[in-house]
Amino acid sequence: MFCVVQTTIATKKEAKALTQNLFEKGLIACAKMSKAESSYVWEHKFCEQKEYVLNFITTQKQLKAVQKALHQAHSYKLPEFIAFKVDNISTNYGEWVKKSVKA
Repeated sequence: MFCVVQTTIATKKEAKALTQNLFEKGLIACAKMSKAESSYVWEHKFCEQKEYVLNFITTQKQLKAVQKALHQAHSYKLPEFIAFKVDNISTNYGEWVKKSVKA
């Protein structure tokens, strides 16, 4: 089983550092980064901020390790951690993910 993990982070530098950290630990097979404009309520105040959205491809087996590593390395007090279960994946891509992520 495979998962897509999503988080947001403040700067491109932080995004690259977090991604590198997860790759070095063998926890993700792939990472995608996009610029975003986020709106949210924080401590009863409406906020708008430019951020980067990160999506990581990993295995169900490594999901808790990804969450732990993300929370340890993230600069936000309450980092976003959303995991989507992948119900359908091509066979070749799935095999590549399995080989790329630490067992």
